[in-house]
Amino acid sequence: MKTNMKRKILFLPLLLWAGMAWAGSQLVIQPLTGQDAVFALSQIGRVQFANETMFLYDKSGGVLGSTPLSAIGRIVFADDGTSLVEANEQSVRVYPNPTHDMLIINGIESGQTIRIYSLHGMLVESVASEGAETSINVSGLQEGTYFLQLGAEVVKFIKK
Repeated sequence: MKTNMKRKILFLPLLLWAGMAWAGSQLVIQPLTGQDAVFALSQIGRVQFANETMFLYDKSGGVLGSTPLSAIGRIVFADDGTSLVEANEQSVRVYPNPTHDMLIINGIESGQTIRIYSLHGMLVESVASEGAETSINVSGLQEGTYFLQLGAEVVKFIKK
């Protein structure tokens, strides 16, 4: 199988489950630089990852938007009444990113479940936070892009 072969992943069940679990009605893609992209969960029909890009499609198959994975800082599920400033203030810090062995998560509640998903949507690891700052050993993960789910927030990180 070619490593450059087009990868298509249907990630909608995970995204919709996460959004509904926290009563979020919006999917907010926060880029590393530039303006946030906000989408109503009700208008998203499918999410696909191909050629290192995240594509959002509406229910009729039309493209709502696309973002290169390298440009995504984090993905947040928010309510209509929650301003993006409030969502950003509640954000956690994940560093170093990219990482080789240890990933540090700062700004979460003790006992909160931290889930790591592969780019294919597979749950790789699930741990409880140890406090406001938690370290996770990711040295056993293969190199690549992963998503870290922290409550209603999803943060992308890269394992080198």
